[in-house]
Amino acid sequence: MKYLFVLTLNILWLFCNAQQIAIIDVLHYNFYIAINNNNDTIIGQTKIICSVNKAGNIVLNFNAVKEANKKGMLINTLTVNNINTNFSIEAEKIIINTIAKANTTLTIYIAYSGIPANGLIISKNKFGDRTFFGDNWPNRAHYWLPCIDDIGDKATVDFTVNAPIDYTVVSNGSLTSTDTLNNQVITKYTTKVPLATKVIVFGAAKFAMQKAGEVNGIPVISYIYQKDSTAGFKDYSKAVPILQWFINNVGTYNYTKLANVQSTTMFGGMENASAIFYNEAEISGTYSNEDLLAHEIAHQWFGNTVTEKSFEHLWLSEGFATYFASLYIKHTYGNTVFMQRMLKEKQQVYNANVNGPIVNNTSNYMSLLNAYSYQKGAWVLFMLHNQVGDTAFFNFIKAYYKKYRNANVNTDDFLNEIKTSFGEKMVLFLKQYLYQKENPLLHITLNINTKFKTNNILNVLQKTNYTFTLPIKITFEIGNEKKSTVLNLNKKSQNFILPAGINIKSIKVNTDNQLLLNYQLN
Repeated sequence: MKYLFVLTLNILWLFCNAQQIAIIDVLHYNFYIAINNNNDTIIGQTKIICSVNKAGNIVLNFNAVKEANKKGMLINTLTVNNINTNFSIEAEKIIINTIAKANTTLTIYIAYSGIPANGLIISKNKFGDRTFFGDNWPNRAHYWLPCIDDIGDKATVDFTVNAPIDYTVVSNGSLTSTDTLNNQVITKYTTKVPLATKVIVFGAAKFAMQKAGEVNGIPVISYIYQKDSTAGFKDYSKAVPILQWFINNVGTYNYTKLANVQSTTMFGGMENASAIFYNEAEISGTYSNEDLLAHEIAHQWFGNTVTEKSFEHLWLSEGFATYFASLYIKHTYGNTVFMQRMLKEKQQVYNANVNGPIVNNTSNYMSLLNAYSYQKGAWVLFMLHNQVGDTAFFNFIKAYYKKYRNANVNTDDFLNEIKTSFGEKMVLFLKQYLYQKENPLLHITLNINTKFKTNNILNVLQKTNYTFTLPIKITFEIGNEKKSTVLNLNKKSQNFILPAGINIKSIKVNTDNQLLLNYQLN
């Protein structure tokens, strides 16, 4: 009886643990993809090296299917440490039926084929030529690559693409080999630094290539459709001074090359690590896409190298890229052009219909591509910059980037660095913009005593509840004296006393446009 009892306990332990999900950390991906000119079916082989932090079944994100005639990936072979292993398919996941032990390292191999339902865009470009482009943001890599499709899980990558010989292939990292076999070209790229799946891609098309220049030993290469090459090479040449500015003002470039690629994907620009994809329509030959180049190149620091832990903190990627693109424009074209951009972005914030604050824990990731993540996030940095000055701001950014290089951050991490550098008061100031949905709107009323016997009253009524120091310029005369002042706002309604017997000529609010706010003056 004792033996049977122990055996029963062991069976129950195995059953319970079989229901547990292992927590794994992917260390390295080795992807092989074969494409062809006859149909949209791809052949894939993926090797995943991962460490196991918690025991249980392994779950990967993958759009696997059970029948070959459906869009999706049909798994032909799956092994764990070279042992054939059973698996099940549930809701774009594969559950590998093996109890992975904690504190071990596993190698998972998956061979598959099929037509991608998403993620790898197989189509024709504007010239009617067939193209292949990875388009993974936010979590669409799993439609064609077995992976942990989570922005917080970064890994190094090898990408090998087998394509018809008339294609040129570009991917993340360094080109390590190019071989031809049976009228096919086999191209391999390798990365030395970890990447999130949102920026792991390849592109294959009939490209013309040009080395636009080199910055600090980093080659800057343009990949343009052959029929657009003259205009495209001209437009993309701007990437050279942009890269130099970011290295000088933010920190070391994290990758071995910078490729700028004309593409056929869903976004105007996509910041894939070291291989940025731009919409094919952006080519003009007039440098009109310079600010787009600056935005996507900024992502190589913010979003790719320093990566948000989850998409609710997207502003740490998009807000940073938006503001630093504007700073590059300021460097190149001056402060007037810069301020025109900032005021336009301010209006975009106030015109936006956004359901939630900047830091927004929503599962609808596409909805985060809005004026709060981009323009309002940029204004948070702009206000910080205004309050601390050039030297302190850029020193802070360089230290922030250096500390979190190749790591993941959230808004609290950012604010902790703010607290260390600039104090709790600055944290409280920035948090209200990050976590309040509504933007500051002030109603300012001046009650003037025309008989000069009692004090004048300036009333400020807030629709929202922000605390800040409001620059205000009141031009008045006591004799010929004119003065400026500031108002410390910390309540929904406040009265400020102006002396009796003065002749008020004008009132100007937010005189240097240093705060994100709107107001009505009565």
